[in-house]
Amino acid sequence: MSVEANKAVAREFFRCFTASDLEGALNTLTPDATWMIPGKKDRLPTAGVYSREAIEAQFHRMLDALEDGLEMTVKSCIGEGDSVALEVESRGDLKNGRRYRQAYHMLREYLDTQHAYDVWIAP
Repeated sequence: MSVEANKAVAREFFRCFTASDLEGALNTLTPDATWMIPGKKDRLPTAGVYSREAIEAQFHRMLDALEDGLEMTVKSCIGEGDSVALEVESRGDLKNGRRYRQAYHMLREYLDTQHAYDVWIAP
């Protein structure tokens, strides 16, 4: 895909997420996509690398805890080659009264894992 097409896919993910359309957001990911939540497990139990299916479950838990979903605003989006990096801010109010206001840096990167295996690992 072109840089502009990659940027459009990344923006579509956040547009769908803001609309609480998890199916639409997840449809922007490849079947073998992974999602990393940074942090240390002992401090943030949700930290770690998730498969597409596992992050879907995490997203559902998150949306279930929010009053009216999570507004995701893309502040900037740059791309080069097959990579796209975004600055994103979120706003949402939890059902328990807490307010979630977060800033993110997202990087979407393409890697042909089969080619990497063929070149570096295969006998």
